[in-house]
Amino acid sequence: MNGENSCTKGVDVIRIKSLRSKEMKRLGIFGGTFNPIHYGHLRVAVEIQELFSLDRVIFIPSAQPPHKDFSHIAHALDRLKMTEIAVNPYPLFQTSDIEIQRKGLSYTIDTIQGLRNVYPEIEQFYYLIGWDAFLAIHTWKQYHKLFDEIPFIVMSRPVEGSQKNFTSMIQDTLVHYIQQNISKEYCHDKQQLCIKHPKKKCIYYCQVTSLDISASYIRYLIEKNRSIRFLLPEAVENYINNNKIYR
Repeated sequence: MNGENSCTKGVDVIRIKSLRSKEMKRLGIFGGTFNPIHYGHLRVAVEIQELFSLDRVIFIPSAQPPHKDFSHIAHALDRLKMTEIAVNPYPLFQTSDIEIQRKGLSYTIDTIQGLRNVYPEIEQFYYLIGWDAFLAIHTWKQYHKLFDEIPFIVMSRPVEGSQKNFTSMIQDTLVHYIQQNISKEYCHDKQQLCIKHPKKKCIYYCQVTSLDISASYIRYLIEKNRSIRFLLPEAVENYINNNKIYR
């Protein structure tokens, strides 16, 4: 990013004014392809917003995700529109086109730095990320720098059995991965449900409701001319049908 001008030009002024209509200090960033957005995305966002007392969650569709096959991804503007339609009924949810306006490959480090310029009044950003995506974060651009910039909230599907089973999974998988790939100084704080570092940002973790819905399955159903009702908001379904997306 080249400073405030290059960042702010890609953000709709109306969205900025809406975000600033109330004082905000804690902002969640939920990035993804949203190809398409569905109830699974919306449900975890609700749960994280409540659990971490976030003032707002911003959904940020990527322009060109660097780790995915572009051939099955709908046009960025269609994915943005579907995301806007999906979050519109929820006042604590918002969308941003910052990655789409930036064009080219979408890198999280650039997005975070851009959002800091757009929203200098925000005291704390949090980055929402799924379990599987986090366990590949060592492949991301400047991934070490990310942990100097922003706390992560790693979302896990519910683990069968007791809380002890979940804690063991965190220790055996998540903590081990972090210590091997990010910094050996990270340590597990079981009371605070986070993984702490003396200098870097905390990495939080939590279990979220697992809705057995995937964007790839929705696309498959569309290709087979089968119903996608109740997998995503009806308004999003109508947009897909009216614009013949994924066909």
